[in-house]
Amino acid sequence: DTDAFREAYDGKTVTVSGKLVSKSAKMLYVELDTGTKVPMRVYLNSEEQREQFNKIDEGTTITVKGTVGVLYPMQSDAGGFQDMKDGLIALDTVTLVK
Repeated sequence: DTDAFREAYDGKTVTVSGKLVSKSAKMLYVELDTGTKVPMRVYLNSEEQREQFNKIDEGTTITVKGTVGVLYPMQSDAGGFQDMKDGLIALDTVTLVK
């Protein structure tokens, strides 16, 4: 439920684990281990973060801590991110926990 999620988590700092499924120059795409496999977009705001996360191989399970920013109505699949009801979580100001 998108509204319930926003009410509970928007602007809050959370620690989450998931599989790194893709990465670009300024963000990671992590598939959360939630049963519904909601993807999370992790924004990398500094060069230090980009260097740290660039060393992690896709397919690796990672744990990150950050601030929940927004929930997009999208999902990750073989064709990229597609509209879906469960959404896409955005995480900002992240640090790698493990």
